[in-house]
Amino acid sequence: LSVFGTVLFASTLACSMVTTKVSVDTTKQGQKISRSFYGSQMDSFSSPPPADLVKQLGVGQIRLGGNEYEVFNWKNNVAITNKSGQKTILGYEAAASAFKQYGTNGIFQINLLGVQPEFENGSYVLKTTFDTTAVYELIQQLNGKLKLGITDVCLGNEAEQWHETHPHVAALAGLYSADSGISADDYIQRYIAYAMAIRQAQESVTGDANSIKIWGPEISSSWLDWNTGNMTSDCEWSSEGGGRVICSYGNKKFDHFIPYFLSRLAAAEKDKALNPRGYKLMDTFSFHYYPIFRKKNADMNSIITDKNGLQAVGEMLEGTRILHDSTYVNVSDRSSYRKIKDKEDKNYQSNIIGRMQDWLKTYYPKAKLAINEFAFDSDFRSTNYHPIVRPLYTADAVAVAAVNGISFFNNFVLSSPEQSNIPWVLISEGKDKTNLYKTYALIANHFLGTVVNT
Repeated sequence: LSVFGTVLFASTLACSMVTTKVSVDTTKQGQKISRSFYGSQMDSFSSPPPADLVKQLGVGQIRLGGNEYEVFNWKNNVAITNKSGQKTILGYEAAASAFKQYGTNGIFQINLLGVQPEFENGSYVLKTTFDTTAVYELIQQLNGKLKLGITDVCLGNEAEQWHETHPHVAALAGLYSADSGISADDYIQRYIAYAMAIRQAQESVTGDANSIKIWGPEISSSWLDWNTGNMTSDCEWSSEGGGRVICSYGNKKFDHFIPYFLSRLAAAEKDKALNPRGYKLMDTFSFHYYPIFRKKNADMNSIITDKNGLQAVGEMLEGTRILHDSTYVNVSDRSSYRKIKDKEDKNYQSNIIGRMQDWLKTYYPKAKLAINEFAFDSDFRSTNYHPIVRPLYTADAVAVAAVNGISFFNNFVLSSPEQSNIPWVLISEGKDKTNLYKTYALIANHFLGTVVNT
């Protein structure tokens, strides 16, 4: 290619030849994409899939995490969840062993909720015993005694939804009620304390507190415009746009949670009384996104349609623009605010990645930005979408993330248990490659190197 190279692609559409001209400006280069950009997530209820399937997939990092790991005891690998009850799930040592076989790096979730099952009088009982002392002990055990060499941990999982995912421990935890989530201030105080415990423990093991990387806050509340689920002190519901929130943090200095969270971390790093060693409290800012194109959340058959009554495939695929395009008008993705029709809508914004980057640049510029869970539609029952939608939307989302400076893309989820039908799984029942696997493998194994503008 010359400085402004031109590549011609030919494809057949409706029995006719269509030629598309793509110009590549090699002088404008973005980030370098390596295998570590591509990732997925272990399913807590599944055995690790065969190494050859994971190696062929081409991912470089895999997260061990999810709701179950917020009510999990790493010493016995038992979790007691709201929906599934008591379960033995995949533990840290088994996951670390699998990651070693795969040749991938692991991102291990730390139980930030602090509730774990303890064996007492012949049965397991949930206790609030996973405190900062327990976090310190965990890191010392995993990286000290067991020498697992864990280099990346993520703090918690979707804390803004704890009142919905873990209502069974609301009274026990004392952090939220059954109908209102943890407040921003309570969450941030907890996050800082656990992050400092991780740094202290790692420093005691290796002499370098920063030899372990901390990811957080693993926020997923796109439908609340990235705010907390606390309707007691942080936010209140508004009827605008079919149901939005109006929020205030830090004595009304902030109207969104994320910039407030970041500003508090930056301040805590400089607070000698709180953080005398000046520990860095976050290395990667991580969020989750699950686009949904159904008219009703509870109705799996309410997928958006075109004027002919067919699934609006083109409109859904166009929806990736919400990730990066500030001019995009969202009217169909229920996971984000949808623009109010026929009126000025000052509270509507698209360009999720751009907004996150602006917040980071302003309040915490030292952190990377990662999508640490992504799947098309978050409901495992949503099997009715046109089969082309999930692979193509995901492929475009990966490209958008790469071009726009995302450091890691977690294509959720790696494998599923036997006799399950999870529509966004990559390896079905631990052995079969899905169409989504084939799409992601094609990208992960070939979309590598330096990003250039087209």
